[in-house]
Amino acid sequence: MQTAENIIQYPLDKTSPKVLVVDDSKTNRQILKTILKDHGYRVATARNGHEAVEAVAVAHPDIVLMDINMPLMNGYEAVRRIKQGAGQTVIPVMFVTSLTDDASLATCLDSGGDDFITFPINETILMARIHALLRNRERARRLIEQEKQLSRYEDMVAREQEVATSIFRAVMKRDELDAENIRYSISPMAVFNGDLLLGARTPNGDLQILLGDFTGHGLGASIGSLPTSEIFHAMAAKGFGIVDIMAEINRRLHSLMPTGMFLVAAGIEISARTGSAMVWAGGVPDILIRRFGSGSIEHIAARHLPLGIGGDELFERSFDMLALEPGDRLYMLTDGVTEAENASGEMFGIGRLKQSIGEHADPDGIFDRVMTNLETFRAGHAQNDDVTLLEYVCNPGLEHRISQRLRIGAGSRRQVSTEWHIDMHLNAEALRDFDPRPVVTQLVMDVQGLYNHRERLFTILAELFSNALDHGVLGLDSAMKRSSEGFSEYYRLRAERLAALADGWVDISLNHQPSMDGGQLNIQISDSGAGFDPKILEQATDRVCHDNAELFCGRGFSLLRQLCDNIIVHPPGNLTEAAYAWRHDTEHANPHPGE
Repeated sequence: MQTAENIIQYPLDKTSPKVLVVDDSKTNRQILKTILKDHGYRVATARNGHEAVEAVAVAHPDIVLMDINMPLMNGYEAVRRIKQGAGQTVIPVMFVTSLTDDASLATCLDSGGDDFITFPINETILMARIHALLRNRERARRLIEQEKQLSRYEDMVAREQEVATSIFRAVMKRDELDAENIRYSISPMAVFNGDLLLGARTPNGDLQILLGDFTGHGLGASIGSLPTSEIFHAMAAKGFGIVDIMAEINRRLHSLMPTGMFLVAAGIEISARTGSAMVWAGGVPDILIRRFGSGSIEHIAARHLPLGIGGDELFERSFDMLALEPGDRLYMLTDGVTEAENASGEMFGIGRLKQSIGEHADPDGIFDRVMTNLETFRAGHAQNDDVTLLEYVCNPGLEHRISQRLRIGAGSRRQVSTEWHIDMHLNAEALRDFDPRPVVTQLVMDVQGLYNHRERLFTILAELFSNALDHGVLGLDSAMKRSSEGFSEYYRLRAERLAALADGWVDISLNHQPSMDGGQLNIQISDSGAGFDPKILEQATDRVCHDNAELFCGRGFSLLRQLCDNIIVHPPGNLTEAAYAWRHDTEHANPHPGE
């Protein structure tokens, strides 16, 4: 029996379309073969359905002309097998038959055929239909290739999104927000989030939170999250204040982001000792504070430009100070909350948010109520923006315990006790624009490697420098902070006087002396002010401890006495010396009698 391989009769031209003619009639095969060759086609023939299936597998024709009634296997069955074995390869089949009844012709298409033509053959019609089938084949082939390319692209995007998601999870660290007095919800509109929520602790245990919303949605909007998070965590770890952090983020985003892309953001720094909060806000919805006692709601409106719009010349360093009391609740949110829409296009709004926060009898249920009311309002309407909401409950006791647990372990880093001395002079210009506390702390870490003592050293430097700048150079009275109103006024005056400072200076001197089992760091800070009587602050501390009436002032010297081995304020009060001893064999700083 003749096989499909030895009946294939293609000419040498390898570029013209290949046609397989299947018919048990030699005459019909010859007629079709002659017509096709005259039109430049390559032709192969088969005598029945079985040979046709074999020939398709071997020769891969571009089109098949198929008879119906043949021995061994008829045309219907042959077409079914050809189509089944073709997979995604498109092989058009035209039935060429002498049958003319409707049922037979309908079966031609039902069995998988793409067209049919009946004897006697009209050459013009035959070639027109072959051309049409080949055009359809090419379109189908291109569509299949496009689908393959799309599938490969989707696979590539999925892999890239998986990698990017993993990176974003690692970079967007929020471990410090997983505390019992903090709750938050982040609901992205797309795979990647244009909203940003970060939390970190400074070396002295203060909590810093950054909430932001990049313009746009998805991956493009979230690209800026990487440098923002890197700056935030790196600077927080070194002890920079929230305003310095926001300034550096603004500088970086302005240099990196294209025109029209920026970050509306709010940064908050909450004191681990008092619960007071420093707030810098640019472009975000109002920050809300629900007072524990009265249930009243206060607003802090954003009064700065979003980050990244301009350089240093447009960044404003002014901030708001909040005197938070135990039980007060602070809410930060992106506009995805207030601008969430229902099916009618109505927005949730600040009014509904305030009602959700203020009307609830049980304060512990406020956060859940807000989220429930938001979902009820939307009633299944599609989310049109990233939605982020954070609730912070003031709990100074908890903050203090968290800060006490905060330590940066030395690990395998060596603590080699050496003798060294560092001096730093800060004039009025430097005092306006530069915070030396994190820099000096990092310098001590780099020189001496006192990583386990970082928190305490930063606190000592922060208290000494703040006393020199605030009370010495700026002449501020700490007693102003005895009330929440005075507290805010104190920091308003501080910002005003610092911005206008033309004269004045602060000198910082560090002298380290090694010992057999460690060493002692002697810190001396002097200022150009008229001086102040530290006994006034110590008396204020005693009153605080006695009746707990003054929450926000007078604690600095009490804390310094606890942390330092010795502290002396030289008359008239503008030169302070502190001594801090450490040992190689202690995990943390030496315990002091005052603690």
